[in-house]
Amino acid sequence: MLQTIQLGYEPMRAADVTVLDISLDGETAGYTFDKSDRPSDCWQMGPETNAVEIIFPVYDTSNNTKFRFKFWGYTPNGPAEFLCDISGTTGLARIDDSTVNLYADTITIAEQKHLKTISVVDNASDRIAKLIFDACGYKWIYAQCVSVVADSGVWPHARGF
Repeated sequence: MLQTIQLGYEPMRAADVTVLDISLDGETAGYTFDKSDRPSDCWQMGPETNAVEIIFPVYDTSNNTKFRFKFWGYTPNGPAEFLCDISGTTGLARIDDSTVNLYADTITIAEQKHLKTISVVDNASDRIAKLIFDACGYKWIYAQCVSVVADSGVWPHARGF
């Protein structure tokens, strides 16, 4: 019998990202692509995960705040593999009762090198945009913060299914 596991959203990192991450540049200036040099903030998927959906809560922000992430996949014995480079913009959908804690309502994929097409759904219209892709056998996904507005914090949340 085929079953789909329904999991809730969970943080991809220990806390919201307020500063830029060390790059994965394949050299000693940043993280290398070696499996033993995997960043500690990688989100681990269970073996039941076939696809991943990511949303972007942004804290201490305002409407139209911009951010940028690169996503990397890791298999148990493999190097970092580039998945995509995205930019996002907050809308008016609130995370809670505060007017400064908002979800991204727009995600734009600048570049993707994944085995399968990465999609964005529910884009714009002040709702909650979602980045969706096939897990393709990866065990860990790393969300590398490339750009974030000062005093704002972006905290990617993911769910597998």
